[in-house]
Amino acid sequence: MGTLGFYTNPDFPADSAAAVQAAVQAAQEAQAAADAAVVAAAQAQAGGITWTVVDPATQAIQATAGSGFFLDTSTQTQTILLPTPELGMTVAISDSTGSWGTNPAVVNRNGSIIMGLAEDLNLDVAKQTIYLIYSNSTRGWRIA
Repeated sequence: MGTLGFYTNPDFPADSAAAVQAAVQAAQEAQAAADAAVVAAAQAQAGGITWTVVDPATQAIQATAGSGFFLDTSTQTQTILLPTPELGMTVAISDSTGSWGTNPAVVNRNGSIIMGLAEDLNLDVAKQTIYLIYSNSTRGWRIA
């Protein structure tokens, strides 16, 4: 039987906990940069929509004309309050974590109608992105 030996890599620091922590920090910074790049690309392609990645702890979101939201409902439902509408206003909402099937997002109509109905919109189909465009007081917000 052979003898069990240990290989020591001179390139690996003796304080491995600090090295692991530094690697985790670098990975988190890289993920934040990647998230920012996704948002910037979406803004460039979305024809004037300004996208925001919403913190999963946020329960209520106030939409404005031209706003878009990447939602994370993996831990709880999130509610988007539509703005007081004007013709052509657009609001976009996207299920960034594929969790609307578990915890739906709720679009609060804020007194207007959505698709001709006087009720809030529950977004419960995972991995969807919707655009709401305001048409008029008879039809209200339309899903595009």
